[in-house]
This record gives sequence, C-alpha cells and structure tokens, in this order.
Amino acid sequence: MANYTAVDINRINKLEETNNMISRADNIRDKFLVAILYITGARPGELQRLKPEHIIDSEDRISIKMFTSKLGKAKRFVIKERTLDYRKPIPFMEILMQYWNVSKAWPEVPMLNISVRRMQQIIHKLSNRTFCPYSFRHSRGTKMSEAGAGLSELMYWKGATNVSSVSPYLSAKKVIIEEIE
Repeated sequence: MANYTAVDINRINKLEETNNMISRADNIRDKFLVAILYITGARPGELQRLKPEHIIDSEDRISIKMFTSKLGKAKRFVIKERTLDYRKPIPFMEILMQYWNVSKAWPEVPMLNISVRRMQQIIHKLSNRTFCPYSFRHSRGTKMSEAGAGLSELMYWKGATNVSSVSPYLSAKKVIIEEIE
C-alpha cells in the first residue's frame, strides 16, 4: 500500500482536482465513484451496499443512506444505518443524478457492484496514484471540522462508535494568525 502525505490528502480539497479525475474517467460508473466519494467521504464498503433506493431526491435536499458494518461488543457484526443530508445544489449533482436514474432500472443491485480493490484501482488510475478512496474520507472530515462541525456530527457522519476515530478531525481546525505590525 502506498503512503499518502498530508500534501496529497489536502489536494483533494480542490474541486479542480476532483473535476480532473472525473474528466479522466471513461464511463459514468467511474465518474459516479469519484463524485460520491467527494460528496460523502464514504468508506468503499459502504458504497458496495449503496442501492438506488438509498438515495432520496426531494425538492431542496438529497439524502443518502449509508450502511456500516461494525464489530459490536458481543463480537458480532452490527449493521449501522445513517442518513447524510445535503442541501441542493451539491457539487457533481448531475453525475450523481444521471447514474442514479440509470441504476433505478435494477433496484435490488448495488449501484457500485465492484470490489473494494477495484475501487482503489480506479481512484489510483484517475488520480495518477496520488489518492486512495480514504483520501476523500479524510478530506471530508477535515473540511467538516473546519466548518465548525462538532463531535456528535463528526461521529454520526463517520459512523463512529468512539471519540478516538474522530479526534484527528477535531484537532484539524484552522488557526488564523494575523500579522502584527
């Protein structure tokens, strides 16, 4: 597995680089993969469970249901559900809606019926090996923290069961230092 520096991860914050990745994609599925990672910061395993019925398009919002497998206290996997709401318009909304409309023809089939490894390969190829799917996740968490998201919001977004997994984002808030003359 490649190492990703802070510089590589922070590059994903630029809408321009995400646009470049989408323009390099030669099919709608790969464009959708980049767009949904940028929008949600989801885990690849969560995207494997995403079905057309999990995206709800209302007049002013788009809601996306995510399902996370967590190892519970009884050492059994528990499926944890959460809904991420986005006010319209959102970046790459046209790609999201186009692929969603195509996917509705097969409502029982996951929208991204590919392996986690294949998702990684696609992102590596489109980003010239500077990103992995988790780069989007880290970037989204950092941006949410910088925008003022609190502990409970970060834990809900991430599907976290403890504070330790969101603490890096809480310490990522920007500090503005003004020059004193």
